[in-house]
Amino acid sequence: MPGVRINFSKTGIGGSVGFKGFRLTKRADGRVQRTLSIPGTGISYVDSHAAGGSFSHEEPAASTTPAPHKTAACPTCGHRYTIGKVNFCAQCGAQLVSETPQAQA
Repeated sequence: MPGVRINFSKTGIGGSVGFKGFRLTKRADGRVQRTLSIPGTGISYVDSHAAGGSFSHEEPAASTTPAPHKTAACPTCGHRYTIGKVNFCAQCGAQLVSETPQAQA
């Protein structure tokens, strides 16, 4: 069914319903989670509560949150790439210029 997901994990079964921009999830640990996002931007807001409780913002643990990758657009075709990870565009093959200054020898 569109918009419905069922999740199986070691700790139990969870599920969610929603669409781009909003999702309501019942996690395997019993918590209920709301996710609001702006599609295509990577911007989202998550809050959760214990079953039967009230919603409160959930801060991710700093040690488990990966550092965001800086991205840029290929000057030739506009394809997005991670800065420092590639030298050539995967879309058009153009050589990419480093966004970070290099040390002079």
